[in-house]
Amino acid sequence: MKNGQNTRFAFLGYMLLFTLGFEVGGYQAVLLEISQEFAMTGTQMGILASVQSAATILSTLLFGGLTDRMSKKKAVSLFGCLLIAGCILAALSGSALMIGASIFVLGLGFSMVEGTTPAALSETDPEKSTLFSNMGQTFFSMGAVLSPLILQALMGAGMNWRGHFWISTALAALVVSLFYMTRQTLHPGVTEAKERECGGIRSVLCGAFFLVAGAMLLYVAVESGQLYFTKPYFIEELHDSGNAALSISLIWAAMIPSRLLASRVQKRKGIFVCICFAVAALACFLTAAVRVPGLALVWSALFGLAAGPIFPTAVSVCIDTFPGHTGRVSNLMLTAAGIGGVGANVAMGALGDAFGLGNAYYMVALLSAAGVVVFAWGYKKAKARQKKYRESM
Repeated sequence: MKNGQNTRFAFLGYMLLFTLGFEVGGYQAVLLEISQEFAMTGTQMGILASVQSAATILSTLLFGGLTDRMSKKKAVSLFGCLLIAGCILAALSGSALMIGASIFVLGLGFSMVEGTTPAALSETDPEKSTLFSNMGQTFFSMGAVLSPLILQALMGAGMNWRGHFWISTALAALVVSLFYMTRQTLHPGVTEAKERECGGIRSVLCGAFFLVAGAMLLYVAVESGQLYFTKPYFIEELHDSGNAALSISLIWAAMIPSRLLASRVQKRKGIFVCICFAVAALACFLTAAVRVPGLALVWSALFGLAAGPIFPTAVSVCIDTFPGHTGRVSNLMLTAAGIGGVGANVAMGALGDAFGLGNAYYMVALLSAAGVVVFAWGYKKAKARQKKYRESM
């Protein structure tokens, strides 16, 4: 019975991440239409794209520790309601200011749901942290793949971009309700870890955390540069509007098999993630250097294949390293991610206005290459801390 309950709980956790992927993939697909309706420049569009990341920074800093002091299921459900409220406000937006404010509210809930759900699932079986993180992000990718394709069909039939937020509202309301009503059984080791590791945020602020979080800052900067600007890149640089929405779905689709593979990786996570960073850097470089419409889709797929496992595997490393602070470290990883997203989106918009979006992709290639070094160093320190924790038991 307990295994059945936890299986249902895990599936609904995955569906929550599917919902988040559906929302963000659709937002990336309609961002250009939003900017056109409100007559935004490339820089202003970049600022709008960064609003959700800014909300992530604030939300995870303010509330990340709260998730270790209350039921993670209740925390996910509470912030899921905030996500729903943001979607409703976005659907009702009639000005650039209102859409910006609604995306900020949406982002406050989005980030906490994304950060806390893997930690909630890991409490049912800590040894499956890699499986839960990567399977959750696989479902996230599925949602992000489907959303642009569905929207392309619906908007081709006359639906306004606001329809995306109404669909996201209905989906989120259904899944959050089911998740809240499903029971979970905590693993006995979870309570023991909480008792052994007490203290506030200072208890996780060490070299291992800062370096892994720094690598995730770089990764999300790269991912944001790719996903939020691939559609304008295809339209403005390649003059290939027919494949613009497809490029977003292709990136997310390519993440699915690599995340499924990563869900089985329990050892050598450091080497695995470093290889992913290196291949992602190559894909970004080719996007900037070889601007051919057909090949650009290949570069998109290559990027998605390489980038997919990076974030969820890094989150699982932090969960393994700080077993008594899983909620806090999961959400602090999103704080770092938010900083990377804000910086990259603003920089991509500004560089695109100044030098063209094609040249802006050289920046994200460089950031991805830097991620190899930073993550390798952080993983080495994380393994040392894990060994020290095991020896103290």
